[in-house]
Amino acid sequence: MTELVYYENQYLKKLNATITQVKGNEIVLDKTIFFGRSCGVKPDRGVIIAGNQKYNIVDIKKEGDSIFHVTDNPIDIGLVGKEAELQIEWPRRYAMMKLHTTLHIVSGLIWQKYHVLVTGSDITPEKASIYFDFDRNLSKEELEELTTEVNRVIMEDHNTYSEEMDIEEAENTPGIIRSKTNILPDGLKVVRIMNIGTVDRQADGGIHVKSTKELGKFKITKQKNKGKGNRKLEVRLLDE
Repeated sequence: MTELVYYENQYLKKLNATITQVKGNEIVLDKTIFFGRSCGVKPDRGVIIAGNQKYNIVDIKKEGDSIFHVTDNPIDIGLVGKEAELQIEWPRRYAMMKLHTTLHIVSGLIWQKYHVLVTGSDITPEKASIYFDFDRNLSKEELEELTTEVNRVIMEDHNTYSEEMDIEEAENTPGIIRSKTNILPDGLKVVRIMNIGTVDRQADGGIHVKSTKELGKFKITKQKNKGKGNRKLEVRLLDE
């Protein structure tokens, strides 16, 4: 089992941990700050230093309760039980944290006004896309209004925080599970809920910034028709 330290502190850039398993070019540790592929966010990159060797992390995989850190080279099996230092590529992580929080704001405002569900998302360090169950494109005026509202929320400096909710309550609370397709694992009893002040509240397994004021200026760069009931909004954050 790997302890997911990034849920306790999303801003932790380094961590010492113990190697519990080695399989080819994959390392499992007792705890980690490397976030994997979830909620449209790409896996963290960085390095693990162990036994005087530095291993570049190129992917993160989850199997059961364990996190496998995929490296660019095979790992010495003799490192099992040894201590390692984990270092994440912070600028990449922070950029995706900001965009992930931004998409929650967008999703919350869209839900409040149109009551449409999310059909997908994709987040890279440079930009993010979110897909909605719209049967039409938003007008120029609607896009401008959404942009204004998102930037208003950002400047209001809302804090983010997580809580837990029983799965039954989550499934019966409108707007908590915002995705059109249920992506929650079978047998899940408790759902992690992410709150952005009083602006948004939804089920989420990702990581976020502490405050909306960290985000910068929001801009919609593209809208695209991806088929029936699937409209894409591409967004970016600009340094002010």
